[in-house]
Amino acid sequence: MDDITEIIASFRELKRAYYRLVQLDAEAVGVTTLQLMVMRKLSQHESLTLSELAEGMQLTPSTMSGVVDRLAKAGLIERDRSTQDRRALVLHLTEAGRGKLEIAFGPQSTIYRRLTGENRLSEQDTQELLRLHQAYIKLLTIEEGEPEQ
Repeated sequence: MDDITEIIASFRELKRAYYRLVQLDAEAVGVTTLQLMVMRKLSQHESLTLSELAEGMQLTPSTMSGVVDRLAKAGLIERDRSTQDRRALVLHLTEAGRGKLEIAFGPQSTIYRRLTGENRLSEQDTQELLRLHQAYIKLLTIEEGEPEQ
């Protein structure tokens, strides 16, 4: 296996392991993985419209609508009129939604405990990993024809 194939396989394996742990943490707070990721997106970008949320999550508006309906029915998000455009509805987390996010991504979460437990990477290794990830992100997001920096 060449280096590039190994790197891609490694990223795929890391993503799979991450989502498996996120799924456990989502189940622990009584939501699906997709619902948890939608709640996280809303915590990072308060007051998004359904269309903006769907685009940001790379989902169709109809798929997002069903997810939002279930989260609103559970009292985890609310829909309010936009202050900029009274015709538009914006979405935001409720206190109950924020509480579930804190549990799912906070110190008691499976992923947090795994990454900070006794087998965690050293600070030096963590910084090197972050540096390398940023370098790969930069390489992978350069547009065709754009000069590399």
